[in-house]
Amino acid sequence: MKDLKFSALLEIYGKALTDKQAKFMEQYHHQDLSLFEIAENESVSRQAVHACLKKAQNALLCLEDKLGFYQKQRAVRAIIESAKAESAPAAMRDALARIEELI
Repeated sequence: MKDLKFSALLEIYGKALTDKQAKFMEQYHHQDLSLFEIAENESVSRQAVHACLKKAQNALLCLEDKLGFYQKQRAVRAIIESAKAESAPAAMRDALARIEELI
């Protein structure tokens, strides 16, 4: 099963990848093509696709380690969901304060 985290990381950091890396990641994670299908479409070996994807995934993970946008986005979403579940105005103010800290 493909890791959905990489789809999210691709959305956030995809512009930092090379054109080829972004294209292969898009085909693999968003279009759900196999390594073989990508290789066939791009006239390269399956191993070349695999190596390119691994390099792209490592680059995305490195960017996330340094910048943390994905984790912050998940934290903000969790806070918002928590605030929606609460009915007290005080809870809403607390949630908004926590969101401000993350941004």
